[in-house]
Amino acid sequence: MEIGQSDVFASVATGIGTFQGFLIAINLLFLRKGSKKANLFLFALLLAQSLIIFQNFIVFSGLYYQFAHITLLFFSFNGLIGPLFFFYTLFLISPDRGLKWYDFIHLSFFFYLLFFTGNWDYINLPAYQKIEAIPYIYSQENYILSFTILISVLLKKSITLAYVLIAFRLINTKIKTLKNNLSDTNINYLRRFKLITYIFGLCIITHMSLFIIDYNYHIKIYKLEIYIHILNSLFLIVIAIITIQQPERLLFVLQKNKVTKLKFSKKQVHLDELLDLMLNQKPYLNPELKLHDLASLMNAPSHTLSDQINKELGLNFYDFINQYRVNEFKKRVVLPEYKNLTLIAIAHDVGFNSKTSFNRIFKKHTSITPSEFLTQKQVSTSEIGSKLN
Repeated sequence: MEIGQSDVFASVATGIGTFQGFLIAINLLFLRKGSKKANLFLFALLLAQSLIIFQNFIVFSGLYYQFAHITLLFFSFNGLIGPLFFFYTLFLISPDRGLKWYDFIHLSFFFYLLFFTGNWDYINLPAYQKIEAIPYIYSQENYILSFTILISVLLKKSITLAYVLIAFRLINTKIKTLKNNLSDTNINYLRRFKLITYIFGLCIITHMSLFIIDYNYHIKIYKLEIYIHILNSLFLIVIAIITIQQPERLLFVLQKNKVTKLKFSKKQVHLDELLDLMLNQKPYLNPELKLHDLASLMNAPSHTLSDQINKELGLNFYDFINQYRVNEFKKRVVLPEYKNLTLIAIAHDVGFNSKTSFNRIFKKHTSITPSEFLTQKQVSTSEIGSKLN
């Protein structure tokens, strides 16, 4: 196969994707921070994705003449992406969780996908026949995707998509749980991971659609499919880099909370007592305030306090606390003693711990940005001053 201009670009793209994937995967293997089990599955996930890209790099770079047996060798690894991503998510959001007996059902399925869904007819061919077949598979316009291969690919992708959807549901459940127990605004990082998972799922659906188009209309789209693999790898690399450099950004809101069991004298939480405590003691100024911390101040069980906030105010704990933080910010930002502080500095003082989450939460509660609010207040003050003069 002659390497044209487009093949040069494809070989560079797959080469960079492979190199970055392998390099970061090795870093993950020796990483001592974060959840070890989650890191191990992320290592396996990134390694599998990198090997899929690597076999295409061998083709596009023209090295398949020397390494014919590597081409399509890792085809079955497509089926491993979903289970590996699921286990990575599972141990990321539950770092203290151990392996359960039913996890081995997934693992047995995992090995089935690895060893029994490979393209064995091609793998068992001698090298010279593989070299002859590569141009036909990768570039010739008259190549027709067989129904057997289509079903095999769609089966693997459907399994992957199912696992990604389960992981998405796990993340959603974790966010809801955290909102009912934590006021930490850095939960925003978990939302970003949720977005990455969502895009990852869309890539899989696009991948499946491309194969269906290829089968029905005989449109050659193989290189576009390779670029989707590279895009998948890019998302995994972003997650891996965060895990290596700043694991606390993903993990600190996911650590298991060690709650001391206390004996409470109260069974019922009175809303007026709660509101009075929030007004006078201002516990929301603590950026790491948790449900059980507030429950301890109220001398009440955590679940009772949570139920009362949900039923009486229609809010979860996360929104309840951040509502007070927003109101406190609105009070302080117009006071003379805070005029020399930046908006973010004041936000940190009232309990927010990141600029992104502060801006998002403020706009959610007020429908305007902090800067717009301050501008409105400044205009209002100047109008009052002009009337007094």
